[in-house]
Amino acid sequence: MIAAIVVMLALGGGSAQAPAEQMAAELIGLGLLIAPALRAPFGKLLAQDVLFGVLALALVVLFALQLVPLPATLWSGWPGRALFAQGDRLMVGHVLARPWSLDPDETAAAAVFLIPAAAIWLRMRLSDSFTEVWVMAWLAFLAGSLALALAQVTADYGQWHLYANAHSGLPTGLFANRNHQAIAMACAIPLAAGLNRKWQDRAADQRQPTPGGWLFGVTAGAGTIGALLTGSRAGCALLVPAVLAALVIFYNGRAGGDPRKTRLIVLGTLAAVVLVALGGIVLARLQPGGALGLVLSRSYTDDDERYIFWPVVIRMIARYAPWGTGFGAFRRAFEVDEPTDQLAPLYLNHAHNDWLEFTLEAGLAGIVLAAGFLVWLAMRWAPAWRAGADRSRADPLRQAAGTVVALLLVHSSFDYPLRTVALSACFAACLALLSRPAERRSPRSGGRHGHRA
Repeated sequence: MIAAIVVMLALGGGSAQAPAEQMAAELIGLGLLIAPALRAPFGKLLAQDVLFGVLALALVVLFALQLVPLPATLWSGWPGRALFAQGDRLMVGHVLARPWSLDPDETAAAAVFLIPAAAIWLRMRLSDSFTEVWVMAWLAFLAGSLALALAQVTADYGQWHLYANAHSGLPTGLFANRNHQAIAMACAIPLAAGLNRKWQDRAADQRQPTPGGWLFGVTAGAGTIGALLTGSRAGCALLVPAVLAALVIFYNGRAGGDPRKTRLIVLGTLAAVVLVALGGIVLARLQPGGALGLVLSRSYTDDDERYIFWPVVIRMIARYAPWGTGFGAFRRAFEVDEPTDQLAPLYLNHAHNDWLEFTLEAGLAGIVLAAGFLVWLAMRWAPAWRAGADRSRADPLRQAAGTVVALLLVHSSFDYPLRTVALSACFAACLALLSRPAERRSPRSGGRHGHRA
């Protein structure tokens, strides 16, 4: 099981930039999905988390509606469709019946893309034991990605890189994009803290020797190095809250723990991360021709052209409202609306802001879904932190899952991490952890109260 998941993740670091590898990852995801889907008590799962179930069903329905052919007189009157209707008239003499989506093939591909994430989510919801399998698989995948990144940064330009793109020569590991490598490394740290803390709580409940914090310590060190090595601005910035949250998850509320000592550990470790980052920047400045200097030089650029397109995307949202362009249709719509003075040999495949891109593709329905999801996230994540030092209520993995979801959502404001199979699967796993019924541990007997599907 772990091997299959690791292979799926390794193949899913490039996504659309590597269609063959993405298809292989989707096929592995399909294999992981079929068996649990045939025996899953979906009614029970829906009853345990009604709001999430409604949002998920609404998303499925929205995908389906975007693929249904519509009468020519209907869709041609929708905002933003006039040019496409005119194209039909020029080509065949009349307007054709077309679906809601401007690019139905890409919409269908976007739906298939969700299969690996759905497989991980369902397996996580059906089995508590799968949680540890997933976290260990994720950490094994990132260990391999970090090892490859270290080889890339010390080798000749472009050597050991799996994908030929603008990030060639940078330590992207098993990903095509250095930003995705950085956020993946940051997400590993709170997950390792949550699992390590879970092991310690379980040992305390069963009156067994308490394991050390080796998993958290090793992952925190490796994840910090891996994220800083990329030179990704957003990834390195999000490393700070990731480490801080992980420290709180691991140390807060531990049996016999000294609150003052906990605060010192948290602040000391955070200061160490900042010092390492500053040291790397100074070293890169002193040796600009070295490997680290070449990596971090990308972080000093102020003229990042990706973000000058955001105003265009915002205007497109208004133009195609309230229906949107359809999932996966961003590129086709942008080719129509791209200003002529911004034309370049390279095309823009995504908006580099998934909040904007999702709103453009899903329209008003997407705004409602996103708002509902944020409400659900607050309802599920906040209680895990309010538990505080009450060890009978605290769930470190739930805290870690919410942290990872928050990190990925913030990073989605500057990039598109959830459009890779690997990171979307991690996101889905964390949603499943948050969606589970709250578990309550009995401090007297060590037993557990609550249930699972």
